[in-house]
Amino acid sequence: MAEIVDEPMDEDEEYVPEGGIRIGDIYIPPPPLPSLTFDNNGPRLIITHIENEFFKSYAGKQVLGPFHKSFTSIVGPNGSGKSNVIDSMLFVFGYKASKIRSKKLSVLIHNSNTHPNVDSCRVAVHFQEIIDRGDDFDVVPNTQFSVSRTAHKDNSSYYQLNGKRVQYKEVANMLRDKVEVESISLMKPKGLTEHDTGMLEFLEDIVGTSRFKVPIELLSKKVEELNELRVEKLNRVKLVEKEKDELEGPMKAALGFLRMENEKVDKTFRQRSRYILDAETNISKATEKKIEIEESVSDLTEKMKEVNDKRKEKEDEIKEKGKSFEVVQKDIEELSDKFKKFELEDTTLREDLKNTNIKRKKVKQLAETEKAKQEKLIATPEENKKKIDECQEMKAKLEKKVDEEESNYETAMASLKTDTQVFQDEKAKHESKLVDLKKSVNEAASELDLATNEHEVYISAEVKEKNRLEDLKTRIQTTKESVKDKAAKLVELEGTIPVKEQEMNKASGEIERVTGAAEQAKERLRVMKYDYEEKKSAQNASKSGGRVHDAVMQQKTNGNIPGIIGRVGDLGGIDKKYDCAVSTAGGGSLDTILVEDNETGKKCIEFLRQNDVGRGNFLALDKTKGKYDRNMQHIDTPMGVPRLFDLITVADERYRSAFYHYLRDTLVADDVDQATKVAYGNKKYRVVTLTGELIETSGTMSGGGRSKMTGKMGQQVQVVDKVNPKEFERMERGINEVEQEVKDCNKRRQELEDLLYKGKKDLQEMKKQHGKLKVEVNPLKEQVVMMEKQVADQEGRVKEAAPDKKVVKDMQARMSAAQEVYDEADGNAKVVEKEVKACDGKIKEITGGKIKSVQKKLDEARKQLDKIKSEITRLEVEIKSATRNLKKCTEKVESLEAEVKECEDLMRAMTERRKIIETDGAQLLEESQQKQETSKQLGEAIGKLKKEADEITKEENTLKSSRIEVDQQLQKWDDAIKDNSKKVSYWKREMKKLELQDVPGEELVPLAELTNEEILAINMEELNYELNLIEEKLAASKPNMAAIADFKKKEEVYLERVAELDKMTAARDEQRKHHDDLRKQRLNDFMEGFAIITGKLKEMYQMITLGGDAELELVDSLDPFAEGIVFSVRPPKKSWKNISNLSGGEKTLSSLALVFALHYYKPTPLYVMDEIDAALDFKNVSIVANYIKERTRNAQFIIISLRSNMFELADRLVGIYKTYNCTKSVTINPHLIEEFPAHSQPNLTQQTPAKAAHSQPSLVPTAPLPLGESNGTNTVQAMEVS
Repeated sequence: MAEIVDEPMDEDEEYVPEGGIRIGDIYIPPPPLPSLTFDNNGPRLIITHIENEFFKSYAGKQVLGPFHKSFTSIVGPNGSGKSNVIDSMLFVFGYKASKIRSKKLSVLIHNSNTHPNVDSCRVAVHFQEIIDRGDDFDVVPNTQFSVSRTAHKDNSSYYQLNGKRVQYKEVANMLRDKVEVESISLMKPKGLTEHDTGMLEFLEDIVGTSRFKVPIELLSKKVEELNELRVEKLNRVKLVEKEKDELEGPMKAALGFLRMENEKVDKTFRQRSRYILDAETNISKATEKKIEIEESVSDLTEKMKEVNDKRKEKEDEIKEKGKSFEVVQKDIEELSDKFKKFELEDTTLREDLKNTNIKRKKVKQLAETEKAKQEKLIATPEENKKKIDECQEMKAKLEKKVDEEESNYETAMASLKTDTQVFQDEKAKHESKLVDLKKSVNEAASELDLATNEHEVYISAEVKEKNRLEDLKTRIQTTKESVKDKAAKLVELEGTIPVKEQEMNKASGEIERVTGAAEQAKERLRVMKYDYEEKKSAQNASKSGGRVHDAVMQQKTNGNIPGIIGRVGDLGGIDKKYDCAVSTAGGGSLDTILVEDNETGKKCIEFLRQNDVGRGNFLALDKTKGKYDRNMQHIDTPMGVPRLFDLITVADERYRSAFYHYLRDTLVADDVDQATKVAYGNKKYRVVTLTGELIETSGTMSGGGRSKMTGKMGQQVQVVDKVNPKEFERMERGINEVEQEVKDCNKRRQELEDLLYKGKKDLQEMKKQHGKLKVEVNPLKEQVVMMEKQVADQEGRVKEAAPDKKVVKDMQARMSAAQEVYDEADGNAKVVEKEVKACDGKIKEITGGKIKSVQKKLDEARKQLDKIKSEITRLEVEIKSATRNLKKCTEKVESLEAEVKECEDLMRAMTERRKIIETDGAQLLEESQQKQETSKQLGEAIGKLKKEADEITKEENTLKSSRIEVDQQLQKWDDAIKDNSKKVSYWKREMKKLELQDVPGEELVPLAELTNEEILAINMEELNYELNLIEEKLAASKPNMAAIADFKKKEEVYLERVAELDKMTAARDEQRKHHDDLRKQRLNDFMEGFAIITGKLKEMYQMITLGGDAELELVDSLDPFAEGIVFSVRPPKKSWKNISNLSGGEKTLSSLALVFALHYYKPTPLYVMDEIDAALDFKNVSIVANYIKERTRNAQFIIISLRSNMFELADRLVGIYKTYNCTKSVTINPHLIEEFPAHSQPNLTQQTPAKAAHSQPSLVPTAPLPLGESNGTNTVQAMEVS
């Protein structure tokens, strides 16, 4: 037997049963349940019948069955198609073509003389579940289903479940664990490949441990992967540990540097405390001296105070009067403004009044015109009615006159008949003669036409051929001229097209050159404009630098104070992106004026003080020289943000220390989030954002607001004093020239593009015409040659068509004679016609003069009548139009009158408003005059008070001059107090700048305030020496400050990777445990089932062979899954042998013993066997047959057999036979056949497979059908009777 191998339609999809367990993403299905048990009370699956349609030897639709629920045997002669029954089942159950004794699926399609060209074959297996009731059974409702498979000639196939097309997986799900037909006699101990099946795989599928194979492999793979990852993690931990150890030395050096800096800060704090105490002592001494001087001049001070008070009183009075004066002046101005508004309104009203009056007059005039028109329209209907009546009277008269004239005309025509009677008689005579002559003319014309037609018919063939010849020659000439013209045009185009293409290529190249030149010019223009604007803005910034800055820079320009460098912000440049950041971080310090040394700064301050210009800030460059050399070096910043100081380009390297003096290590962040992360990290930094938010090292944050600080520093260094006006003029000329160059390039490019567009269009048309001519010329030349050949042929035809000259001559003579007769008759007829016409002329002469006057009167009367009728119609239309227009005219008159009234009302309102304005204006003038009088009085009073105040001021100046000497002394001590106060403020600010560095791992002790005694006890010389010594050490050392942060980061990374390693180790150990547990469970389950199967195998073999022995042996007892299982057999009275070394019969018995043992372990509802008894003797066939008969109580056996002692025990026989090379079948019940006498045979009804599976047919009186033959309808012969 061969094992059924599933062939899923979609290999990516896998059937997963319910239940089971899951380890992570690995699913372990539950052990498979047996399809049935040995108990007969449960449902089981059976095959009811099989439908073969053009499958192999089965032609048409052949139904096999119905099969018995227990034991059915298929019998028939060799070659009849018995084995095709099993092949049909294998085909439906998913076997490949090679397993069905075929190379490909198309071979399975029936092919015979009667059915030679069949496109497809189909097999349907019908199933149902039943419940045994002894020999009978009950069908489980709704369990019938059919599985079919159809194959086509293109080797494609598809499955159907209950007639519905499905994928194979659904068929596999339906039949899983229900159909097992196994071949075991030649099985190897273990499959050689993954897809091969050996004894081990076969038993594992039966026991159910094969479900562990894939999960165990997956878990093993996972363990290997996790182990590899763990090794990788371990290597990473070792690498980080090595890097951490390498950073430990530089980290310790950096920590020592930080401790030394903190020591320097502590000593500097003590030094500056002493400076502050000394300055405060000096302030106390100067204050005491100042008090002594002030007490000695108390009288002078009191007198000056008294005079000062008087002066202030006068000034207060002047202020009060001035306020009143200002109020009065304000009132006068307000009154003046109101009066001006009234004047303006009055002017406007006068103008509006004038315009409204003009409008009123025009509208009034229009209204009068419309009224006149209205009156005319009212009178029109009446007038027109009168005119219509007059016209009606005239119409009646004219109609009467027309009647009279018509009567006169008829009378005149009757009177003329007697006057023309003579000529009419003569005319009748000539006309009678003319009739005879006309008859002769017609006869002669007929004779002439007959002769002419005969002549033309006789020579028509020749004329026709000559015309054809002439036409052919004409066409040849025309075609030659056409070919000549087109060929000339083609030659011309072949020369013109390359030239045109060359012009286009040249234009394209020139466009590229012009475009490149334009782009270069634009780039030069952009650079020139940028330089010009930068220098211009720098010049303007220098001009608007403030009063103090301008005055100081003027001193530099004049050479009065050498050593002035310039404003700090002007000495450096920065990218525009950082404009707001540097302006915010630098603030007012960028407006500080940089000088060479302290002396220059003092001179500048003295200059400002003497000239009372204002206050200014100065920085001595020599004070910063060498002070920040180490700090200005590159530093590592958090997150890689730039340091603001590094972004500045300076005019001279000497000035870098000045910028660092103010900006220090300020960092630039993109936004507030980044600034926050940088500022509040392990080390605190001063950070500014691109939009102007600033975070100090103390943690305070500033920013926001509508306006941003910008413009403190330009994009390049401003060297304004080197740019003169001529340079600007030169730059402007250069910019204008480049702009003109760009315009010229653009203009030229546009011209070239237009030329290129037109040229391409013309070139395309030329190529199109060239192609057309090229196609036409050659056919025309061939046509000329062909027509020239036809000329000779046509000339031959003309000769052949030439008529007999003698006959033509006779016909021409006859035509001449007929022509002479016709000419003579026609001449005589024309003479008589002249006579008739002469008579007509005389009759018209007589009648013409008399009729003409009567006709003229009649025409005039009719014309007058038509004119009167038109006038009546016009008058009637005019009446209707007048009625319609009268309504419109009335509405327009009313509208115009209303508009006139509106204008008059508006004029009256404007006149009233003017009167009000005049009254209010007079009141304003009067009030304004009163205010002006009051203003005059206040001005006089203020003048008087100013004179008195001037006198008091003179007295005060006299007293001040007396105190100048005293004030000079006081000023001296005030200056001393101020200078020392500044020192105190300066050193206090400097002390605030002192900051202790945070040393990682150590507690930061803040600077403690010192008492005066502690400060005075400080030895300044020793302290200064120590400070210098520390500064030298700091300058000499170059620690890597980033090593601290790097070490900390590496330590964090080290700890993280150690944690990852621990986590990975735990994950690997967990998966390893799952793997070992599954392997153990697989071994235990397999060994348990294996023991049962091998024990039952021994029992079955001994029973079948009556004394033999058989067993399943593990090749490797320690690992059953390594080498597989060997099937060993000891036939009766023989030695142990492997099953592959047995004879055919012994192999069959061994295999059957194993099948029966497996049936005991895991009962299967269906067994299909093909000639298992072929190699067995009579005794063994009987043993096997009786065992199968016994076991069929809970399973269905379908066995192909030719041995009588096998099929005689069957419950139903299916006979297979062939007629005309086509297989047919018949089904009988042998037990019912035995019940009938040998001399009689009943006629049995035919039933459909569905009914025959569970019903019993009754006898019907039909024609006898011999047992074992088919009725040709492919239905089953049911041989059961009740």
